[in-house]
Amino acid sequence: MVYSGGQFLDLLPPKSSKAGAVKYIVERLGVSKQDVVICGDSGNDLDIFNLGFKGIIVGNAHPELKQFNGKNAYHAVGEYCAGIVEGLRHFGFI
Repeated sequence: MVYSGGQFLDLLPPKSSKAGAVKYIVERLGVSKQDVVICGDSGNDLDIFNLGFKGIIVGNAHPELKQFNGKNAYHAVGEYCAGIVEGLRHFGFI
């Protein structure tokens, strides 16, 4: 169980996480870490940001994620999908 934002509760299978799912997909597809961008808005996304991928923290993110200062984390001003587009531009994907 992952509780975040003072209101969200994610129930995950044992021995599973968002980070585990991202690692599995990247390995399964055989893509480079440099070709992956992750996005998040709440504390339940912290585990994927700790993997070291390029990451976009959208402007409407909860404080617990906004405090994350990983070297590959981009803090967007835009909220929701506008923040994702902003981050993709920042990283040169669009």
